[in-house]
Amino acid sequence: MEKSKNLSVVILAAGKASRFGKAKQLLEIQGQTLLELSIKKALTISDDVNVILGSYADLCIEKIKDFNIKYHINKEFESGMASSLKLGISKVENNKDILVMLCDMPLVPLTHYESLVKVYSNNKNKIVCSKYKDKFLVPAIFPNKYFDLFKKLSGDKGAKNILKEYDKDYVILEDKYAIDIDTKEDFDRILATKCC
Repeated sequence: MEKSKNLSVVILAAGKASRFGKAKQLLEIQGQTLLELSIKKALTISDDVNVILGSYADLCIEKIKDFNIKYHINKEFESGMASSLKLGISKVENNKDILVMLCDMPLVPLTHYESLVKVYSNNKNKIVCSKYKDKFLVPAIFPNKYFDLFKKLSGDKGAKNILKEYDKDYVILEDKYAIDIDTKEDFDRILATKCC
């Protein structure tokens, strides 16, 4: 798949993983951290990749310093996901649109991201999100005309309300790939799948 010149990818990787108890970003699957896996997928979509760090930032930077990406430290990461989204959007250049990825969803296959981009390329004015567990969620692509909506977000709400309210297209993500690592049990389930 040809890389998109219209998209900036923003990977959210700032959380402190209070429920997990250690740096989720640096958990390893098949010898690669979740952060590295996310970045490699993002770089197949676009050359413009922004990683939003917060908790464990120094350790994360050490792991990703050799990738051709930009990283930004969210000093307000403890306030929730909204602050990371707002920081990511503030770093998007040249009127690009944004693909939002979550570092702690490593099973989302590259083919799913490619499908999102394909749907987006047919109508660049419309939100394109993922649908799983009967909800519209990220990973998702947001045209820049929606960026002002993110300025109103606060706390840990993320983009869920925007996806609920506004017209969108979507791509189905099979539930088996939609594991968001919050606990050690979640991570054990992912390791048991033996895939990424």
